[in-house]
Amino acid sequence: MLEQLRPCMTAKNAYDIDYKMLRRNNVRLVMFDIDNTLVPHGCTADQKCRDLIKRLKDMGFHVILISNAKKSRVEPFARSVKAKYTYKARKPKPKAYRAAMRSCRTRPKQAIYIGDQIFTDMLGANRAGVISCLVDPISPNEGFEIRIKRPLERLVMKLLKIK
Repeated sequence: MLEQLRPCMTAKNAYDIDYKMLRRNNVRLVMFDIDNTLVPHGCTADQKCRDLIKRLKDMGFHVILISNAKKSRVEPFARSVKAKYTYKARKPKPKAYRAAMRSCRTRPKQAIYIGDQIFTDMLGANRAGVISCLVDPISPNEGFEIRIKRPLERLVMKLLKIK
């Protein structure tokens, strides 16, 4: 079970990933978490975020946001970055990841999910068979339910020798 939490790769943040290398390796779909992956928790999309998603689309990637947040959080964010989205995704269940792949006609090894949490983002991506990429949380300001999971997350990451 512990191995299902291990990300395929890690990065400091979503903005420093070598997307050209992913494209050369036949990745066609980039899926993102929103809060603390693309922007600080609860924030709107900034210019850096909009530029990243536009650049990815210009490179030929499909971009989909997959979040456990409510529609009132995810829909305006997705609209501002012009991306498809799934809200209340129920991660770590793999259903939303698989639906995203079906909608873009991609196979698991052609898809990557980028997120900041191992118990939801990485476990869900790994269960769906997609490439999982763990990034450092952007900000320490998070919802209560996430803050209480972070110490356990750090322990698991230490056991798995991640970062």
